[in-house]
Amino acid sequence: PKINPEEIEAIKSSTRDDVWRQEYMAEVVEFSGIVYGELNNASVYDSSISFIGHENYPCVVGIDWGRWDPTGVVWLHVAPSGEVIVSKEHVHGDWDTRRHSEVIQMYSKGRNTEPGNYVLDRSAFRLEGASPVSIADEFREQLGWTMQRSEKDLNVGIDLMKRFLRGNGEKPWLYISAGCTEVLDGLRSWENGCHEPDVLAALR
Repeated sequence: PKINPEEIEAIKSSTRDDVWRQEYMAEVVEFSGIVYGELNNASVYDSSISFIGHENYPCVVGIDWGRWDPTGVVWLHVAPSGEVIVSKEHVHGDWDTRRHSEVIQMYSKGRNTEPGNYVLDRSAFRLEGASPVSIADEFREQLGWTMQRSEKDLNVGIDLMKRFLRGNGEKPWLYISAGCTEVLDGLRSWENGCHEPDVLAALR
């Protein structure tokens, strides 16, 4: 009560939520090492009950290519009111771009997805070895359109995810279908200092 409210807000706005709650508010934080401690049950929805008709909302497909790790893909819909709805996921290792492209095309059918709304991680645009063709080039050939490059700043992406999970403090701005088990497991278990799950990289 003796600290200036502006100073408190400045500290809170520049501090991770789990650190703020544990170190400043003296709360017991169960997932203190978890990156996305902001996730709670309010962000998980049942697709048979909530967001009926979300397929008509603009859809963005996030792809994290994995040469040695699994490739993660998520389908996100942007509601007219601004919420982001994660409706589908695809995670698989040891596939080439052709097989992933077949699944991406199949799951994208019936969704309001424009060719410009496919985002691929930046590393997939690099040329590897002596090959004149990148993974992004292969996806373009298979899918028929050019991919957008992902945001290169990891911390910016994480911060944005955390803000959407936090929402306005009463309701989140990011909702994940209960059927997206890989996304939910990643959000609940990814710890600071560990390898980011590929499906979370796709979502970010």
